[in-house]
Amino acid sequence: MKNTLKSVGMILFFGLLPVLLAVSCVQTDRKVEKAPARSCLDCHPEMGSTFKEGHVHAPVKEDRCDSCHLPHG
Repeated sequence: MKNTLKSVGMILFFGLLPVLLAVSCVQTDRKVEKAPARSCLDCHPEMGSTFKEGHVHAPVKEDRCDSCHLPHG
């Protein structure tokens, strides 16, 4: 009797394991949302007045600071 229960348990375990693995690997149509892009001035507003003084670097004028600087934060 004990061997029969053990056999049934093993069959259930190895029978359900592939099913559980297959179900957990199914991809959904849900897309991963990216965080909204932020401007440098969103985090560094104090630099706004500095950027307006004198010569303005072309990428700064186009809000493309990341063309020279690595974004952080």
